[in-house]
Amino acid sequence: MLVQWPILVTLLWISCWQVVSLGTAISCSRHRLCQIALVSSNPVLLVCVDWPRQEGELSWFYMNSSEPESGQVRLLASNQIQGAGWDLQSDGLLLLHSPTIWDSGIYLCRAGAKTLTYYEVDVQDVKQLHLSGGLQGGTVLPNLRAEVGGQSVYMFTVWSPWGSCDHCGVPGYRRRLGFCYAQSSSKAEDPMPCGLLSLGPQKLPPRGPELSLEACHVPCQSPSVAQVHHRHLVPGGPLVLDNDNRVLLFETYLVNVHSKVTFHCPDSSIYSPATWQRELTQQGTRTRHPRISRGLSQQMEGSHSLDQAIGSSTYTIQDVEIVDEGIYRCFVSNRLAASFHLKVFRPFRRRMIVAHRTMALIWYILLSLGVVSLLLVMLTFLYAFCSYTRRHQLIQW
Repeated sequence: MLVQWPILVTLLWISCWQVVSLGTAISCSRHRLCQIALVSSNPVLLVCVDWPRQEGELSWFYMNSSEPESGQVRLLASNQIQGAGWDLQSDGLLLLHSPTIWDSGIYLCRAGAKTLTYYEVDVQDVKQLHLSGGLQGGTVLPNLRAEVGGQSVYMFTVWSPWGSCDHCGVPGYRRRLGFCYAQSSSKAEDPMPCGLLSLGPQKLPPRGPELSLEACHVPCQSPSVAQVHHRHLVPGGPLVLDNDNRVLLFETYLVNVHSKVTFHCPDSSIYSPATWQRELTQQGTRTRHPRISRGLSQQMEGSHSLDQAIGSSTYTIQDVEIVDEGIYRCFVSNRLAASFHLKVFRPFRRRMIVAHRTMALIWYILLSLGVVSLLLVMLTFLYAFCSYTRRHQLIQW
């Protein structure tokens, strides 16, 4: 299970490649240290390079770099496909579903006693995500020089390349993701993710990842040119394209007016954001709204909002109204990923219907009681008449 339309990030000072997309596929050169930065709450795939099946069972290990004395913890082996918060794919990929800052550390992939891949991971807090550009305005974070424990440390942002435009034929936005990196002036070391810079008990000033938006306008391509594939990075080799075999999700939501509803777009994350399209149903007609630009929650009207921290993966309506009824579609890498049909119940109308039905039932019961009472009265008079007739009947001998 590989990812779609990744953003390839090359860190010039280390031999490590990142394919940034949903379930970010990250691969490092064999037997080489790979230092990478990730964003919390977004899935990631760690690739075990050149797994020689004949050399033994594949296993993944984790070690907390801040507590090396705790030793290595075995996460998963090839005969065990699931664990707490991670899965092992058939091709040796380790999937971290929703990593947190506490998942930062060292990840080792081994076949038998041989170490194949070595990852040093810094999971940066999505709650500290800094937004710039687009409707948010603002500027990127400036470079920072800090004095920590008598050492001079430079902190800055390492950016991925700009992604593709999220619309075609109309104005849209493209985006890039940045990570916090740091370098100590007193040590002859290459820059590294901020969480991996060891300064003993001293901590760096808080600085999180960044998300920047830029206006764009590109022409639309024909469907034959814009075919979607999965991309997998082979270290030292080209990108291998595989056919797209994903399943399209269809769901129907039945909610009451003034309630809350949330749609979750599959296959999307901060690395591979989603765009949304609303097709509202009003008085028997349908109105199709243009796609809602990813990450632009300020563009949403009323109680509608998108979660930028996870790439607009969730579309939330806090106070559902009748006019919100319709079809909501999400797209990932210009591919339709899911379609949600929202049906809004009208409680007042339902109460009136229930009230009418209740009154009809009451009138039916009353009418039935009246008919029964009338029959009882008639039977009573008939019985009295028969009794009177018998008492006064003349018997002839």
